[in-house]
Amino acid sequence: MAKRIELKGLREMGAKFKLLDYEVQKKIARAASNAGAQVMKKAIVKNAPVAPEDYFVQDAKGGDRLRVQPGNLGRNVVVKRLKEGQTTATSEHLIVMRGKRKYGYASRIGSLQEFGTVEQAPQPFFRPGANESIDAAANAVKDRFGKRIDKAIKDLSK
Repeated sequence: MAKRIELKGLREMGAKFKLLDYEVQKKIARAASNAGAQVMKKAIVKNAPVAPEDYFVQDAKGGDRLRVQPGNLGRNVVVKRLKEGQTTATSEHLIVMRGKRKYGYASRIGSLQEFGTVEQAPQPFFRPGANESIDAAANAVKDRFGKRIDKAIKDLSK
């Protein structure tokens, strides 16, 4: 079920935002969307399970056994900013799991944790962490957006 978030003061901020140069708008939007993404990332990392010292996860197909390093899932939750050609928004950030071998296959292990396997019950951490931090992330975006707009307008008036 979709959750409704209500933020007040956005109309006034939007009017101020339109007064600024496009490059300044881009910087403000990047800072604001990054602020929200960082709040969500912290909640996801807080919920990430920490494996005991010698812990192995069986592949969903019953194949490879993957060694899970303690704290590996939380360490490999990262925020990525999409480039201009990848999104129609002024700025968009994603929260993802790194997954290359040098990172201990965190994305693969994370999906096995999140959804479970034939032999292991699911232990979701990513989705619940994101869901519990939606309000805080929206407020972080609004606060950063407002502060940056006010600063940019002050700089314009100098």
